[in-house]
Amino acid sequence: LNNGTETQSSVFGEMWSDEMLRAINENAILKQAEQETLTATFPTTNAGKQFSMTARLLKAHTKRGTDRDVFYIDVGGYDNHVDLKYWQKIRFEELDPALDAFRQEMKAQGKWDDVVVVAVTDFARTLTPNSSRGSDHAWGGNLFAMGGKVRGKRILGTHTIGDWYKDENGDMKHTGPLTLSRGRIIPTLSYNA
Repeated sequence: LNNGTETQSSVFGEMWSDEMLRAINENAILKQAEQETLTATFPTTNAGKQFSMTARLLKAHTKRGTDRDVFYIDVGGYDNHVDLKYWQKIRFEELDPALDAFRQEMKAQGKWDDVVVVAVTDFARTLTPNSSRGSDHAWGGNLFAMGGKVRGKRILGTHTIGDWYKDENGDMKHTGPLTLSRGRIIPTLSYNA
């Protein structure tokens, strides 16, 4: 520890010591960032807490010695095989205020044009419900992006080739060369390309 070396020291021991000291120093910096005051009021939900801490870290970027950051926020609960409409409403009611508070804070910090929030899912959902009023796994994925310089309100890739119609039960159906059973649509553009 403290960069001390002896005859029995090794490159692994020195690396471990260096990484331990770096972690201790970074922990102190993170503790300072946690004390940053914010303008926006964030909800006390899981998503709100994560976006609040991200906003604090962005505010303290100079103290942290960074000029570019990437943060990962995990807001789960969207794998709704049962009662999709009910659970999706609850999840959106958690996510929307957190995103709005983050947007407000980034504008207050003057960073909105320098920030991009990208929400990604690892798989899509079927367009037609299953027998439990849920939705099952499908191909492709979906995402949205928001930020001051994001040119929004666009769908990239080919969307809905074919026709939409309601079946005898009033469910939306889709036919087309890219549509498989139960509304599984084959993507035409990789979302991570």
